[in-house]
Amino acid sequence: MTKEVSRREFLKAALVTGLAVGLLGTPAGLNAAQEFYDERGVGGLPWVVGQRLEALRQATAATFSPLIGTGFHLKTATGVASLTLIEVSPGQSYPTHASFSLLFRAPSGVHLISDTYTVEHATLGTLYLFLSSIGPSGEVYEACFTRLRTGAV
Repeated sequence: MTKEVSRREFLKAALVTGLAVGLLGTPAGLNAAQEFYDERGVGGLPWVVGQRLEALRQATAATFSPLIGTGFHLKTATGVASLTLIEVSPGQSYPTHASFSLLFRAPSGVHLISDTYTVEHATLGTLYLFLSSIGPSGEVYEACFTRLRTGAV
């Protein structure tokens, strides 16, 4: 049974989820978001999504480095596109946060808009990545990660 959700209720739910995942980024924060959804009966934040977000929160460049040359399959509006991971680059490191980026190559003729995609990988399972086209050819895409260091405020 699906409940109609007002724009106001949707925005409240999105705000709570964003705060729980983006600011807290912990299982407790994800539980708080789940409780918010459950109380209002607006569908819920499936726990499996929370597990995927937690897995990404813990990912580092070392998580992806062994996967260079392997395929990542994206669900798009027109079907599935296969991208190959071609580079993992450590970014700037600061006392409060660290970053890294992933570069993917798409086959010729595949052009994606900058968006968040559901990505499947044989080793990592299902991930959600925001990809942006870089370079003039439109065949290389980047996913950037920034992590707060534990205990940094």
